[in-house]
Amino acid sequence: MEHHLLPINPTSSEIRVPCICSPPYYDGEPGSFLIYPRTKGKSWLIPDQHPSKSFTGQISTYIYLNRPPMRDLQVFCQQWLFFGFLKEVLEEDFNPEDFVSIMAEGTYITTRHLESKLEKAWSMRLDSRLHASATHKHFSDCMEIFNSIVGTMLMEGGLTGLYGFVFDWRIVLSIFSSAHMIRTSLLHATSQKYGDLGYDVTLVQSSFFPNDAIQSEMKLAGWCPSELHAIKTKFANLETLVALSRMDRTFLSRNHEGCTKKYCTWHQIDLSTYQPKHRPNCDQCRVFENVEMDTAVRRILDGLGGGLPVLKISGEGDSPSIQVIETTPDTQYIAISHVWADGLGNPSANSLPTCQIIRLRQLADDLGKKINPPSDTEEMYIWIDTLCCPWEPSPAKTKAIMCLKDTYANAKHVLVLDTGLQSVNSSIRPTWETLLWVFCSGWTTRLWTLQEGMLPKNLWFQFQDQPQNSDTLRDRLFQEVRQNARVEGMGKDLHNQRLWLDRFRSSRKDIFSSLTQHSPGLADFIILHQALQHRTVTFPADEAICISLLTEFPLRELLANENTDVKDQDGLREDRMCKIWTWIYEKYSGIPFGILTLGYTKLQRPGFRWAPRSLIENTAGTNWLYHMTFPKIGRIVQSGLLFKSVGFIVYHRKWQDGLKRNPLDAMSPFLKLTRATFKDRTTGTFYRIMPSGNVKVPITLQQGPGYEFPEEAPLAIIPATEFDEVHACEALLGKVERLGNERHKVTEFVRVTLAKYSDSESLIFNTAEEIALSARSSPYIQRMNEFTVEDKESEEFQTCSRNIKSFFIEEATSRRTDEKVLEALRSEPIGDHEHSLEIITFDWFWSDYIAENFGENKEWCID
Repeated sequence: MEHHLLPINPTSSEIRVPCICSPPYYDGEPGSFLIYPRTKGKSWLIPDQHPSKSFTGQISTYIYLNRPPMRDLQVFCQQWLFFGFLKEVLEEDFNPEDFVSIMAEGTYITTRHLESKLEKAWSMRLDSRLHASATHKHFSDCMEIFNSIVGTMLMEGGLTGLYGFVFDWRIVLSIFSSAHMIRTSLLHATSQKYGDLGYDVTLVQSSFFPNDAIQSEMKLAGWCPSELHAIKTKFANLETLVALSRMDRTFLSRNHEGCTKKYCTWHQIDLSTYQPKHRPNCDQCRVFENVEMDTAVRRILDGLGGGLPVLKISGEGDSPSIQVIETTPDTQYIAISHVWADGLGNPSANSLPTCQIIRLRQLADDLGKKINPPSDTEEMYIWIDTLCCPWEPSPAKTKAIMCLKDTYANAKHVLVLDTGLQSVNSSIRPTWETLLWVFCSGWTTRLWTLQEGMLPKNLWFQFQDQPQNSDTLRDRLFQEVRQNARVEGMGKDLHNQRLWLDRFRSSRKDIFSSLTQHSPGLADFIILHQALQHRTVTFPADEAICISLLTEFPLRELLANENTDVKDQDGLREDRMCKIWTWIYEKYSGIPFGILTLGYTKLQRPGFRWAPRSLIENTAGTNWLYHMTFPKIGRIVQSGLLFKSVGFIVYHRKWQDGLKRNPLDAMSPFLKLTRATFKDRTTGTFYRIMPSGNVKVPITLQQGPGYEFPEEAPLAIIPATEFDEVHACEALLGKVERLGNERHKVTEFVRVTLAKYSDSESLIFNTAEEIALSARSSPYIQRMNEFTVEDKESEEFQTCSRNIKSFFIEEATSRRTDEKVLEALRSEPIGDHEHSLEIITFDWFWSDYIAENFGENKEWCID
């Protein structure tokens, strides 16, 4: 895959993609891409136009019934989606040998000619606006088919792994990568000539890369597991992810052996043993301590002047001196932003090694020379928390923390000091790579540095060779995007990261306006929520302080417990986060329902057990924005978070026939259904409950604490949204109890997916239910009710089991004579199998739930 952009000095772990096709590689004619599978007897790989069938259901049904050989299907996909797509673009200029490399050890895919071939093709096919529009329309249709196949069958989250059906990820990468380049080059060539033509040539996101194999290589190249977890949610473009996968970070010399995807041990510090670090090659110089400096800092902070203490560092050689100045509105100073793990902090004194003091002066001088003309001799002062914020709890320290927002907002410049960035030479790197180093730096993982990047007027990053201005890097990136199609998608990734910094400074929330019409103020909260992702903090209770500094929430009340023992972080965090959620509710006039469906650990305080204890512990990945668009808004009451919503209370059926609830349990004691089905007893409509995302829910909903269906403690299920085009939505499932006549309380809840069966599907399930109910009175079911698992090998058990199955088949065969039932079975994915009705009847005994449906004005109190 030689066409990808690579960083300077990339790792040697180049990906070789095997070519498993044989010449001629692809035998379709130009323009036949959309119908090619049909010509090869594989119509099931083209989406069915039947409105009730999903493409996933179409493919899964075919694979289940026919079990096509995996290698044969991989060969066909490479022929069609790689070579065939290229021929569709290149037409007569297509030569498959240009994309095949024959080596001693095998035959591989090569893309070394891809960029030049595409450039030539588009120059011919986009020779007029009319031809360009037709080309865009055609490839918009091609991408729609491509997305359906890749997103459904090949990529993680689709059917990969179904029935042992696993594709070689290298082949998937080559197929996706070439399509990505086709799309990118087409859009780039068109925009250069005609601008936006209005066709949606979209490509499904590359969620499969980097996979486990590539991540293992990246760990050897110096990446932390937490960094790998972050880049898969921070960046969506394949070009970005491939470049990162080849970035060598071993020279940073960081040990990540004890790290996890949520936690980097290298960036964590222990204040009881923490010591400021000396500069490399320093022979343990003396620690610079100055009592007069400390006194001056405290005097300014305790005073009524309203200024901040800033430092003038002077002196020659190894004997610097520091003068403390109180700022005025006209004072120009450089605020230093740094990560304590890099060694510039001090928890027990306002002091640093002399070598670091000298280094700060040098960096300030270098930045001053880059900013100011030689004739400009205006003094530039320095602010750094280690020296300008008292280390001991005191009113002066509280004042310094409360002023942090103004400290960075009013600084003339903010200079970021990150040891990783200071090890990188920016002069020899393209801008896109320089920015990748910035957005993957340790500085971007710490919570305290978030405000320090969002608030400044002029933000600078110190590299090995020079400081780089954030705005200048942005402008240079735009220039690279205009010049190179491969940088375009990567540029969007990097620009999006930059936007999270810009939005706090400019308060641009327009992109969220359509998502937050139900509560426009929530755009602020969405920006805050996204900005906090993948950040960490040494003391958990500090998160609330950082949130307060980033917003208009009052800070003084949070700092009232500044003298609290740091060992009681859990209690302090609970106190502060309860206050934060109360402020969020008051500021935005509600709490979005989506907060409940994100994968957060909750607070333990009664009345707030619905609330995330932290906004930086999100496990929802890239779906966070989708959850924040849920239209329901709740209000905080004493017993929890109150919503008005439609909802269900799901019960066991009440049986009076003397049989066990499931008399067939001994036949399949370990059966676990992929869904739990319940019936709305008022409308007769069936619904199914399924696990959602990475939330672990016992699929049968009969096992595990809190998710049983005991007689006296039924479960509530509350949809988060309206049902979508496939009749599914996110929902909450939890224990329920009545609070008065109008309100129910829901506790111990989890996120699930709730699907509403169509009328045809409900007809099938109602028919299966009729068979099951009649079966309960049969002598075979009554005899099976008496058996246990230990009886399974007995002849009587086997005979009874065969009789029950025969009964189901006979009844199902009889019901299929009903034209409506037969049409429903033919039209729905669940009915495609010849014996689906008897299978559904059998499963019904494990999922015989009914539900009471409450209207839209039902009040639910979540805690």
